[in-house]
Amino acid sequence: QSLSSGFYKGRRENKMEINDMIEGDVHIFKLIGRLDSGASPEFDRKISQAVDGGDTCFLIDFENLEYISSAGLRVLRRIHKKVTPSSGKVMGCNMMASVKELFEVTGFDAFVLIQSDRKNA
Repeated sequence: QSLSSGFYKGRRENKMEINDMIEGDVHIFKLIGRLDSGASPEFDRKISQAVDGGDTCFLIDFENLEYISSAGLRVLRRIHKKVTPSSGKVMGCNMMASVKELFEVTGFDAFVLIQSDRKNA
């Protein structure tokens, strides 16, 4: 079930597309473009609405994410903190090598469960 799709034009004129859908009890966010300080507030708003609506299991599909800044990482950390008390989880899949390396180097792979693809998530 597809819920929404939208483009957000950030400061650098790079478009960020955020698509979300629900499959079973998993809320999936597919990020396309750059999740930087310009696009992070819109992603934060969308995923926070889902948490406020009672969703606790999230899968972020990074397949077409070219870049993630510290602002984007903060959104993921904040969501993890919100859903952990209710046994929720935040997973990521289809990461480009550079994004996966960033998660590993920063330690974000400790709370964002990294899967190779949606099927394994």
